[in-house]
Amino acid sequence: MSDNSITRREFFNKSGKITAIASAAAIAGPAINALGANDLVRVGVIGPGQRGKYLMKMLFEAARREELEVPIQYAAVADIFEGWREEAAQQAAMSNDALGHETEVKQYDHHKKLLEDKNVDAVIIATPEHQHAFQLVDALQAGKDAYCEKPMVQNIQQGKMVLDAFKNSDRVVQVGTQRRSVPLFYNARDMVKSGALGDVTYCEGWWNRNFRADQVGHAWRYEIPESASPDTINWDEFHYQAKHYDFDKERYFQWRCYFDYSNGIGSDLMVHQIDAICLVMNVGVPKTLVSSGGIYRWNDDRTTPDTWSCVMEYPEEKFQINYHARFSNICRPNEGTAMRWQAEHMEDEDAKNDILDALDVLQEYKMLEDKVEDYGVKMCGVLGQIQIFTHHLMHVWPEPTWLFPDNSLEYQQFKFGRSVADAVDLAVRTHLTNWIECVASRKTPNCTVQNGFDGAVISNMGTVSYLTGKRVEWDEKNMQIKDA
Repeated sequence: MSDNSITRREFFNKSGKITAIASAAAIAGPAINALGANDLVRVGVIGPGQRGKYLMKMLFEAARREELEVPIQYAAVADIFEGWREEAAQQAAMSNDALGHETEVKQYDHHKKLLEDKNVDAVIIATPEHQHAFQLVDALQAGKDAYCEKPMVQNIQQGKMVLDAFKNSDRVVQVGTQRRSVPLFYNARDMVKSGALGDVTYCEGWWNRNFRADQVGHAWRYEIPESASPDTINWDEFHYQAKHYDFDKERYFQWRCYFDYSNGIGSDLMVHQIDAICLVMNVGVPKTLVSSGGIYRWNDDRTTPDTWSCVMEYPEEKFQINYHARFSNICRPNEGTAMRWQAEHMEDEDAKNDILDALDVLQEYKMLEDKVEDYGVKMCGVLGQIQIFTHHLMHVWPEPTWLFPDNSLEYQQFKFGRSVADAVDLAVRTHLTNWIECVASRKTPNCTVQNGFDGAVISNMGTVSYLTGKRVEWDEKNMQIKDA
């Protein structure tokens, strides 16, 4: 068994053949700092809520760990909630101080005021989904480079608006589906392209979660700050094109529960796995999609489902994607538990004790821990399949030799990051690093506006199919969703 752990630095710095990883050319390489050796990329943050502050932390960590080849400084934050704005400004000032920069960070109560700031070179957009398109267009028109959280847009019309604005700009935009900065998926792409798996006719993605009813943040019911009120939130500015409601803290902080502001599972979770599969399979929007699901566990006033399935067809490429998600079960199987149960029920005492002793050794060396497979993807071919769990662990499984005696595919295992938790942070840091380096070099980042558009289209197709109860088709020529 091979156990290859790949760090970001190794991925970008190794020349020639990178062990178990696609060539560095597959991802935009290290930047040549077009800004000048002593220049900073001065970053503004639009929407520094929980996700926004996390992105700020990850970008700071990338700079602190010297993963960035280009220095950064936080220049400003903008949020329509006073609490997030003040917290983010304090966090940004502390980051600047730790990096040896000026600590002053300007605060704005509207993103357009931040975009007018000449001391801001690039912006991170981490607002609710229904606001992304408008703020991204504003950023492009203001001449700012941007990192826009996924999904890039909420619907097709917004997507067209962003595509047009981007075509008329010379800005660098990175969309926040960070698996496009994880080497494992490029390795998988190369294996599929080489034919090592044979014809790939079926792909699968999933993301499962479970919560206690009293758990803070359960099923998108994020904690609401005590300071939240009509006095500290610009409620009228929250809506954009969404339906207006009276002030509602749940809708403001828990917006993913409502179709007014989100595509639910489709845009929060599914977009990640489907984007990764599209990367591996070198495709964009499917020809048709059908989705189903419902609100089966969390029966509150939410409108987005807690249980969700989609089937996407690519008839020209001759494969299908099946996606499923649930907020009611994760299941983390442990082979050691199953083998221990079998051993304890054996009649041969000597054999039982030998097996139990062996299991103790394996567990001591952490060879039989719970399998964390809460989310991931599979690409299934005639000769074998690739499984990537939590963008940390990748398996290559050949089909049985009794079925294909001449199959040259062998089992392989690769890792990204030291653990699941480390891989999560490393993926985001790598994605942000790629963005900053492309801001400096003017190269194309790993997740382009077109990639972001395709992912948002797929998510929106899922919503339209779910709400209408119909199979839908993507009309590529007219760029619209229609009944299949």
